[in-house]
Amino acid sequence: LIFCSKNKTHNRKNSNIYLKNYPLSQESQAKFLGIIIDDRLTWKSHISMVVSKISKTIGIFGKIRHLLSKNTFITIYNSLIYPYLIYCNIVWGTACKTSLHHILILQKKFLRIATRSSLYSHSSPLFEQFEILNIYDINRFQLGLFAAQYINHDLPDTFDDFLHFRSHIHNYQTRQYNKLHIPLLRTSLAQMSVKYKCVTLWNNLPPSLTNTTSSFLSFKRALKST
Repeated sequence: LIFCSKNKTHNRKNSNIYLKNYPLSQESQAKFLGIIIDDRLTWKSHISMVVSKISKTIGIFGKIRHLLSKNTFITIYNSLIYPYLIYCNIVWGTACKTSLHHILILQKKFLRIATRSSLYSHSSPLFEQFEILNIYDINRFQLGLFAAQYINHDLPDTFDDFLHFRSHIHNYQTRQYNKLHIPLLRTSLAQMSVKYKCVTLWNNLPPSLTNTTSSFLSFKRALKST
């Protein structure tokens, strides 16, 4: 894989890479640890795979919904759908909203099937009723947990320099002194990165929430309910 911006053309013929005089074939995407990584980092292929997986499950149980209770539907969601949505979501969940919208539609479809609601019924009360996060809030939740783990020094040493407080950058006592430093990123692709999304999310959380990181379980519950 040779990564490049989605707005730039890439000439594969002029980018040959050799290993012991043998040319390596260039691919537009590759699967690694269950995640499909594309050369533009749009995550569209991985999202399409997730959509395919969960749509089959929803289709099957939609046919027998009259036989299933609410608790059974919750169990189905947590065991057959939710794992696909949270696995490495902190990475691919930062994709553009238009790409993730297909997953949101399937979540709404599942909830309407589970509650035997009409096709056009409002979905927000259904998410609250089942205590389920939509795909956008799942990524927000994962990023928030990552930031809290970083602040509590619960991440591997590899991430020691991943984020920085503004107090580590300068000594000026400003109102933003105890917030995370926002990296200077000019492109929209860079602003979809985990680092940028994580910092902007954390800095926008209320102090009443960020001050509870000493108790990770309490922070986790509070973050999910915001």
